Amino acid sequence: MMKVPSTFESYALTEDELRVATRFSELQRAMLHNLRTSYALQRLEILYDPQKPTKFMQEEAELKGSIAVLTYLLDESAPIINTTL
Repeated sequence: MMKVPSTFESYALTEDELRVATRFSELQRAMLHNLRTSYALQRLEILYDPQKPTKFMQEEAELKGSIAVLTYLLDESAPIINTTL
């Protein structure tokens, strides 16, 4: 792992490091799934106020982004199923 200097910290990871970093335990996957569910439910409960349309759009966009990140992490950490027999 090599740190890449920049305003936003980032790391250059090898393929092996990426593979290990994206494998969550079942407990971690459950926590991420619960968090995604919580954000999805919050998103469904947002009420539109015609007096504050920007507030609605910002709240909706934030939750949508959070859901997308968690979905990405869960998809990346999904166990690889060997389909060859």
